[in-house]
Amino acid sequence: MTLPADVPGEQTPGLPPLPVRAVKVLVSPGALFAQLKAVPVWFWTMLATAVVSGISVWFIPDEAWTTFFREQALERGQGDLSTIPQPGPAFRMLGSLGAAVSIFILGVLLACFTYGVFVFVLGDEATFKQHLSVIAHASVIPAIGAFATLPLRIAQLDPQLTLSVGTLFPFLPEGYFFSVLQALDLFALWAAVLTGLGMSVLDSRRSWGSGASVMIGLTVAFAMVVGFFA
Repeated sequence: MTLPADVPGEQTPGLPPLPVRAVKVLVSPGALFAQLKAVPVWFWTMLATAVVSGISVWFIPDEAWTTFFREQALERGQGDLSTIPQPGPAFRMLGSLGAAVSIFILGVLLACFTYGVFVFVLGDEATFKQHLSVIAHASVIPAIGAFATLPLRIAQLDPQLTLSVGTLFPFLPEGYFFSVLQALDLFALWAAVLTGLGMSVLDSRRSWGSGASVMIGLTVAFAMVVGFFA
């Protein structure tokens, strides 16, 4: 059986190995996306970022999950706290696996969405595989964010804690606007800007600014929906 070309450590013609590409996402994303335009690899990169993000869930202590479930039960007005799930190794394993699978699927869905918006709506010229490749490599940023926020999640006993725009404005009153700011994860915004750069590389008629504007707009629109339910 032949594996996809972007196997970690395997030299793909015209591309550095996956660990080097992960570093280039941080230091020279434009040059990387130019390489990916010619050789659009994505599967193992997407899988690796999903697994790394999933592993971060494993390190969240049981106490944080117990606190989270207790707060959720109290918010629902549940008086009997004896039914709260008791976390353990099996729970963390399933949580890590579920997070990894969800992130991988969301990455593919996001590529479908960007392909529809940029190609079908805005008329860009790019292939679906190129979009998958850009999204997969931009996903390195949220994967880094998952571990960057891990010490805060452990310290605050909050498995859902993120570094968001709302974190920068803790003095704002609770409400819809603050919920939207809380949903605007800083690492997701960073990834959106990089994805916009990737879109501009895939079609030279598009500038980085316009690509980033579209991606940030989509990110804000998603945060507005999340804020409404929050």
